[in-house]
Amino acid sequence: MNTNTFKTQDFWLSAYLISCNVPLQRHERSGKLSTFWFEESPRTQGLVDSYYKLTARIEPSNFGRSIRSLKRVMYDHAPLTTTTGTNTDVKQTEGFSF
Repeated sequence: MNTNTFKTQDFWLSAYLISCNVPLQRHERSGKLSTFWFEESPRTQGLVDSYYKLTARIEPSNFGRSIRSLKRVMYDHAPLTTTTGTNTDVKQTEGFSF
């Protein structure tokens, strides 16, 4: 796995990144708290910056699909993580895509 990752617990930011075609690399859920990992890149950082500066633009139905997909990752396919020592990786699920 790429060691240069962007990690967030912000659900809405994660849905925005997914709707901008930034692939979700990993998800971990601990109780009610989810953490999402994305590949770190200048593009990802630019999208994060525009999100927090309130200048982000996205097509609404695409954003809605991303929200539903992210909720599926969080709830329908639980648990999506396996823990071996200190390493937690996403299990691949057949037929699932954003």
